[in-house]
Amino acid sequence: MALISELFTKPFNQQLKDCAERNPAHISQTDNNQGEHVARIQMALLLLAPGEPDLAVFTNTKEFEADFKAKKYGKATADAVLKYKQKRVIIARSRQDQADNIVGIETIDKLDKEMKNLEGKGKGGGVNPVKDNSIKVATLWLNAFIGRDVKNADGSPHSFTIGKGQHQGATAIPGPASLIIPTFDDCYLTDQRSFDANNPTASSRIHAEVTIDFTKDVPEMKQPGTFGATFDTIRVRKSTGEELNRGRGIARGGFTAVGGFTPKSKRVTVRYKLAGSNPIAKAPSFPIFVPTPFGPVPIPPTPKKTDPQTPVDPDIDMVGEFTLDAELRKLTFRGLIDGFPFYEGYIRVDGITHTLYQVPPPPGMTPANGLLGPPTIAVAKDLSIP
Repeated sequence: MALISELFTKPFNQQLKDCAERNPAHISQTDNNQGEHVARIQMALLLLAPGEPDLAVFTNTKEFEADFKAKKYGKATADAVLKYKQKRVIIARSRQDQADNIVGIETIDKLDKEMKNLEGKGKGGGVNPVKDNSIKVATLWLNAFIGRDVKNADGSPHSFTIGKGQHQGATAIPGPASLIIPTFDDCYLTDQRSFDANNPTASSRIHAEVTIDFTKDVPEMKQPGTFGATFDTIRVRKSTGEELNRGRGIARGGFTAVGGFTPKSKRVTVRYKLAGSNPIAKAPSFPIFVPTPFGPVPIPPTPKKTDPQTPVDPDIDMVGEFTLDAELRKLTFRGLIDGFPFYEGYIRVDGITHTLYQVPPPPGMTPANGLLGPPTIAVAKDLSIP
């Protein structure tokens, strides 16, 4: 049957519509028990209570108030529903001989008609519906960056400070070849920062963000802003401070809508797969052999601007998915990251940023060993958003 009251129809609510049309969609302590639909039933009971002292005994309690604030069909709400049904003798006589505390087709129909009648008597012809407290717009972003403080396996500093040149004072990490060939003393600047929840596009090797807009008839997913590196990767010769190469990394992949992007939906699932590599990962050129009376002697290479790309440059990887329930204001996030570099994830709702994860590389992890193979380090968050 169709609902007619403003309280139950404006704005549209799928759970209330289903409850009025299908027995399996009833609302109780165990089924369909939290959300905007529950809050409107609670509001109906509160509006009826002033004229019914017996019902007011159940709605005028701290327990009912707590249920109402949480939009939860708790015990206090169930007790108030039972009293309402007992007074109106709402009984499914085919299977029971007394009222229960479940809101089904007959109960929602009775509440709906009483609300319509009450709205007609009210000043201006209606009552104010329950305030919609659901999430309207949320932005989630993920960053992979090289923090200024990278550790060796023994906990000592792996990163160091450049002592001269235009990047004097900046921190850097040794190039992989420099750990094997002392004369090949190249290094790569870090992103000169630690974790930062306030600046989505802070210097990063991968930045990816997605916005979910629930104000549309169908939730809309947008991938705005910068995708990929937000600043250049810079290669420097440690001994002289000379800048050798720089380049902006380009990430691959993105976010994919998986479920929930349907009319009136308040719950969506999004999957992501992101990868990026060092655009200027350089390898030593072949050494020069100088003839001597004792035969050719190799001169160890030194880093140059013209050095070739490394034959292997493993990706920085991030994969996973999240589910965002706008009505319940809940986020479930599951993902995997590599062992290097630093990783951070955040979500911003109503102007407030919430941290999903901040993970530094384990001591001893570097580009040489922390990026091999698929990502294996789990990151997870179950977040209730105030």
